Amino acid sequence: MGRLTAADLDEIEAALRSRRLAVVDAVRARLAVAGAAPSARLAARLAEGSSRLADDLPPEEAMMVRNGLEQLRAIDDALQRIEFGVGGLCTQCGAQIAIARLRMLPQAATCAACDALAR
Repeated sequence: MGRLTAADLDEIEAALRSRRLAVVDAVRARLAVAGAAPSARLAARLAEGSSRLADDLPPEEAMMVRNGLEQLRAIDDALQRIEFGVGGLCTQCGAQIAIARLRMLPQAATCAACDALAR
C-alpha cells in the first residue's frame, strides 16, 4: 500500500476539522443541558480540552463531556500528525493506515493490525 496522496490527506484533514467542530458543539450542548453557565473560563477550558471542564457536572453528564474531550484530543493529535508530515501512518508500526479506515475513522492513530493486537 502506497503513501496517501496530498488529496487524500486534504480529505482526511477536512473530515477531522468538520468532526472537531461537531464534537465541540456536542460538548457545548451537553454543558448547556447540565446547566453549566457559559463563561470565559469555561470557553477556555473547552478550547484547550481540559478534563477539569466536567468536574462540577453530574456523573452522567461528566462522563459524556469527558468522552467528547477524549475525541477532541484524538482529533487534535491526528491533525498534528498531518501537520508534521506523518498523517496516515500508524503510530505503533509506522505502516500506512488504509484510506478506507481513515475515511471511517479519520482520527485513527493505528493501522487495523495494530488495533487488533491492542484489543
